[in-house]
Amino acid sequence: MPEPQPDTADAWYERARNLARANRLAESSDACDQVLRLAPAHVRAARLGIHCRLMVCDWRRREDDKRRVTAGLKAGEVIVGVM
Repeated sequence: MPEPQPDTADAWYERARNLARANRLAESSDACDQVLRLAPAHVRAARLGIHCRLMVCDWRRREDDKRRVTAGLKAGEVIVGVM
């Protein structure tokens, strides 16, 4: 399988996951935002970004996150849950 390019949604998602694993949650949330700019329907990035913001008590985007969770539930997507 070819390596993802640095400007692809998949590459940014891998960066976000690695940052989260390193407990660099605010940076992971920012990387998830980049994924969603490139691929707005990327459910895993939405899930990870919300999770990271919850873990660091970043409430600045609470209303947006609530809307995304509600829309995800209506679409049958699991947006929040056990990571």
